Amino acid sequence: MSHTVEELRATLAVIYVGGDSSEPEIRAWAEDHGYVVVGTVSSSEDHDPPGRIMELCGWNGARTVLVRDLSTLGSDLQSAHDALRKLYEAGISVVFVDRGLRVDGRTALGKLLMEMLSMATELAASHAQRQQPRRAGRPPRSISESDLMELRGRGMSVRAIAKALDVSKSTVWRKLRELESRKD
Repeated sequence: MSHTVEELRATLAVIYVGGDSSEPEIRAWAEDHGYVVVGTVSSSEDHDPPGRIMELCGWNGARTVLVRDLSTLGSDLQSAHDALRKLYEAGISVVFVDRGLRVDGRTALGKLLMEMLSMATELAASHAQRQQPRRAGRPPRSISESDLMELRGRGMSVRAIAKALDVSKSTVWRKLRELESRKD
């Protein structure tokens, strides 16, 4: 039985391993599923793994990259999404070995995965932004050190200084403590 060049290219694959040592398992999976491994890229050895994958695929005519799971593609959702987008744009399919799932940017499943990842990264960014600690109350007002020291030098009380500078007494006390701590 003879195979076309396209059919043969579809069986060529590059393995991409993250920080774990999953290469032997992925190689075994590839052999069991009819893939011919033409190279391996490691996130710990390559500064631009998607670029290196595309380079290896270009040299060997491979159009498939085998990964353990989505977390292999990036340390967070955004970096995994970016890596997957780069591979899709280069016409490279991704096989998630743990799920036995082959996806690429031309199929409905691949487009759905990219859309879901886009939504998940937006949700994660929004959630992280909401988790930022917030100060209660109004932001502290700034007052001039020279004005404060001049009024304090005249022997004015904190209440009188606050009224003269149109700030609260706590703002005056905070600034005085800040100035005292700098002297020490």
